[in-house]
Amino acid sequence: MNRNELLKLFGNEPLFGERVALSPLTSDKVDLLLNHMLGTLNAPENIKHLMKKECEEALEDKYHIVFLIYSEAHDFIGYTEFKNLDGTPEIGIDLAEKHQGKGYGFETCQVLINKLFEKTDYEYIAYNAYKYNKASIALAKKLGASYIGCKSTFDMLKKSEVSNETKTEAEQFDKMLYRIYR
Repeated sequence: MNRNELLKLFGNEPLFGERVALSPLTSDKVDLLLNHMLGTLNAPENIKHLMKKECEEALEDKYHIVFLIYSEAHDFIGYTEFKNLDGTPEIGIDLAEKHQGKGYGFETCQVLINKLFEKTDYEYIAYNAYKYNKASIALAKKLGASYIGCKSTFDMLKKSEVSNETKTEAEQFDKMLYRIYR
């Protein structure tokens, strides 16, 4: 399944939960997404340009779709995405800090997951979280995801000649792998 097929299945209208509305990213909203991603960082212009280019390329990637998330008050609160639509779809989410811990992430994921399972024959969806991100791991569990393993992101730092302190620091970036089944 590709981006256009999924958008056609989902319809042209935003997807709604009780408190969230999800709208596919469009070229006129790239700056909104970019401002969210950069937050309060004082990033150099070349980095901003590179990130904007990546956001625009996401619009062209036929196996990746980004949805902007709005609250019931029509405030932009973050984004969610499906990646790898040509294989095992993976869901990801990023909410502005002031909107975290209020159930928006759970509701957003439920809306997308339910819609994907309703409209496709995927057996499961991947959900990955960095080991340090306790909130993301808690969200996976709340969604009923099954833990399937851990992928070490920094294997080369875990060699025996690396200090235990460095190993411990590197382990926080290990990816916890989950699957959400039908």
